[in-house]
Amino acid sequence: MGSLAPGEGEPVVYTWRWCYSVTGLGLLVVLFLATVVPKANRTPKVLLILAPLAVVLAGWFVFASMMGGTSSDRAMFDVMILTLAVGSATLWLLAHRLALGAWYKRLLAAMGIGLGVALVGGLWFGFGADETIDAMVLSGVMMIAMVLGYALAVRGYRSRLAWRFLLFQAAGNVVACLAGALVCVFVLMFIVANGVGSIHIFLMAAVVGGLITGGIVFLVSLPFAILGLYSPFFRQRLILCTPSRPAAEVDNL
Repeated sequence: MGSLAPGEGEPVVYTWRWCYSVTGLGLLVVLFLATVVPKANRTPKVLLILAPLAVVLAGWFVFASMMGGTSSDRAMFDVMILTLAVGSATLWLLAHRLALGAWYKRLLAAMGIGLGVALVGGLWFGFGADETIDAMVLSGVMMIAMVLGYALAVRGYRSRLAWRFLLFQAAGNVVACLAGALVCVFVLMFIVANGVGSIHIFLMAAVVGGLITGGIVFLVSLPFAILGLYSPFFRQRLILCTPSRPAAEVDNL
C-alpha cells in the first residue's frame, strides 16, 4: 500500500509451551513400550528391530531428497512412512503374544494394534490440525493392508520358503490397498459426482492409487520381513504365528 500504511506492524507475541510438542513423540513412545514392556523382549537381540526401521527411514530420506520439495510439502508422507515403520516394528515386537488364541482373535488384535499406531501417528500434527484426520485415515487404511499382508504371508509360510512369504505379503498388501482405494473412490464418486458418468476416471484413479499405496506398504514392510525370515530371534516368532506352529512352544510364552 506504499505510503498509505506503515512498513511494519506491531509484533505478535505467541507463547509456545513444551506440552504442545508431546503429540509428536507418540510414535517413539509406542516403539519404546513395545520394546521394553514384554518380558520376552528384555534381551539385546530385540534391538535388531532398529535395523529395518533405520533402513526404511534412510531410504525414504534419500527418495524424498531426490524428489525435492520442502519439508512442509512432504510432511504428510513423512508421518505416513514413520507410522507404517513403527507399526510394522510393533507387530514384530508383539508377535509372540499375537500367536496366542484363534486366528480371528489374532487378526483382530493385530488390526487393533495397527489402527492404534495409526491414531498415534495422526496426532503428530497436534490436536485440531487439518492434517490430523487425513493422516489417521490414510495411515489406518495402509496399516490394515499391512496387517492383512502379514496374515496372508504367514499362511503361505507353512512350507518355510522365504520367497513364498514375500510373495504372499506383496499380494496381500496390493490387493488390500486396491480394495480400500476402490471403496474410497466409489464413495467419493457418488458423493461428489452424483452418479457414474465418470466411472472410468474414478476407476483408473482407484487402481493407480491402490497400486501405489500397496507398493509403499510392501516396501516399508520388506526390511522387517527380511529380518523376521533370517534372524533366529524373530524367525521363532514368525513360526509361532503359522498355522502349523508347535503348541508346546506357544504354551511356554
